[in-house]
Amino acid sequence: MTKFWIVLIFTLSVYADIHLIATSECPFNTIDYQTVKKFFMKKSTVYKEIPLEVFDNQNYYNDFVVKYMKKSPTKMNIYWTRMIFTGTRKPPKKISEQTLLKLVPPKDTCLLSYTATDTIKGWKTIHVTP
Repeated sequence: MTKFWIVLIFTLSVYADIHLIATSECPFNTIDYQTVKKFFMKKSTVYKEIPLEVFDNQNYYNDFVVKYMKKSPTKMNIYWTRMIFTGTRKPPKKISEQTLLKLVPPKDTCLLSYTATDTIKGWKTIHVTP
């Protein structure tokens, strides 16, 4: 039983450093978990009438999936395989953090991603509520 608690505490501490970020022009500062899931599963691309473009950070993908999507990376892989095969959706682009920082958002569009860094120039942290 003690091994279970040690593993659980270690797992939670490993994934605790991932932050949702958006370009600084985005008018919102908070978002709920269900909406985050909709965006990163490409079920929605608009939030409060603002178009969003979502990017996966290839360095922190597994951590993000566990913390925010509440799924295992394997389950997300199966989900995207099914979506691609049926032609329903395409997954968000996986890019490096350096590439992400160089992106210029299209006019009237917010870029949304995640990172382990607290502050990034030109980006703001989005608080996720239950």
